[in-house]
Amino acid sequence: MIDSIKTYLNQIPLSPFSIGVFFGILSFLLRIPFLFRYDLHYGGDPAIGYLMELRISGGDRPFYFYGQDYMGSLEPYLGAFLMKLFGASIPLAGAIGLFQWSAAVAIFVFLFTLSTSKFDGFIAGVVAAIGVPYTLTYMTEPFTGNASNIFITSLILLATSSILNKGGSLFRFSILGFTAGLGLFLNPQSMMASAASLTALCFLKTAAWNSWPSFRPSFLASLIVGALLGDIPGVWYKLSHVQTSDFFKIASPHFMFRNIECAGKCVLAYFDAHPISRISDGVYFWLRIPFIQILPNGFFDDLFLVLATAVLVFIGISLRQSFRTKNFVLFLFSSLVFINILSLILNAKTNADVINARRYLTASAVLFSIWTAYFFTIGLKHKSKIIQILSLLFIMMFLGRIIIHYVELVRMPDQLAEMRLSVQEMKNSGLNRGLADWPFSDILTSLSNQQVIVATWPGPEKIPDYADIVSSSSRIAMIKTNEDKIEPVIKFNGSKYHLDGNIFKNNTFWMAPYTLMK
Repeated sequence: MIDSIKTYLNQIPLSPFSIGVFFGILSFLLRIPFLFRYDLHYGGDPAIGYLMELRISGGDRPFYFYGQDYMGSLEPYLGAFLMKLFGASIPLAGAIGLFQWSAAVAIFVFLFTLSTSKFDGFIAGVVAAIGVPYTLTYMTEPFTGNASNIFITSLILLATSSILNKGGSLFRFSILGFTAGLGLFLNPQSMMASAASLTALCFLKTAAWNSWPSFRPSFLASLIVGALLGDIPGVWYKLSHVQTSDFFKIASPHFMFRNIECAGKCVLAYFDAHPISRISDGVYFWLRIPFIQILPNGFFDDLFLVLATAVLVFIGISLRQSFRTKNFVLFLFSSLVFINILSLILNAKTNADVINARRYLTASAVLFSIWTAYFFTIGLKHKSKIIQILSLLFIMMFLGRIIIHYVELVRMPDQLAEMRLSVQEMKNSGLNRGLADWPFSDILTSLSNQQVIVATWPGPEKIPDYADIVSSSSRIAMIKTNEDKIEPVIKFNGSKYHLDGNIFKNNTFWMAPYTLMK
């Protein structure tokens, strides 16, 4: 039966490009429910991203993600444009990130099918389109920069494949340079793809490309010029500011050692192999971070830990084989995974923090799925019927468990219900200004589409002018968790307020009104 399916799929009248587009569209469609269940992963950063789009619509012109000097704000400008056409909507803002994710799936599946077979491409397409729960966190939410990372990564590898397949030209190198430069502006993590690209161009020989000797001075010049053009906003910003963030700071030897263990745990997120990466990580996650769930828990987690290890070994073997056979796509795919993992180990920002460092492997998110699928297809194409059946059962179990976790997420109650109640209670009390800890301040503001402005207290404030807007109000609300003490008097941004009115409480938060003291 498996042989018949393999023969049928290899003979199906679809081009690799069509197969890639099909699974890119499928990936988008499968995740639409999570656009409307944004509450499952809606935290401070997506809230800021959404607020950026609202404020751009109102005339603000941010250069980067608020509070940072990296992660260029091109995506929020696109979101603001869509809001002008269709109105303000968090799902609409999230759809921009989902489109980028789906486009990346399409490009990666296209390249993989082109370098293997239609059968391999179909299996990879299914696994990549389904993905793993952790990738919902940044790919169905408003702007955080992570969707741009995976999209730009796919474009860099596509441009590099074009050079390795057809040979160098000024146009192709200009496109590669521009894409890499744009990636540096949008999300510096896309530099991992640029590193994989340069590795392939310098060391890989194909029928159309002879590794580093093929680098003409004109090619190098067009690459550099293209990169400068792509990163024009970033270059201008760095030249006009004395101090900028050191995104690529190298970790100390002590933290490098700790980051090795951290990297291993982070990889498991992309194999659905530990609980913390398949649960809702919105409001309640950040209230009580479940660190105990970082490690695998149960038989299937342990089994998929073994699978993750086997797939990484398989990628290592494929790296060597693809270099020998001049399969430039598989060489790019495998080298990117290892460069991405190595960068996580070497980067000081990793800080051995699994909770936050998992997203640093976003560039390889789709590739982990594709390599997992390719690992399974080796068994599906084996001569032994028993190995074929076992491989089929394993992949069905792997995908089935992921789908179960998706269903469990969708069936969860609204994770922002208490936040919405707090906003409504403010409105009922005649209050439209307030204070709260971050990230709750920006979440509350975004849920009201800025009808209610909640500044961060005690700070620091990430949104320009929110602190001044709130401190200039005569009556404000304070929103805190039930574990926090209700203060009779508070001071904020030079203003002093006293408790004045009834206190509203729900299971997690309280809201208290305060009046300006004269």
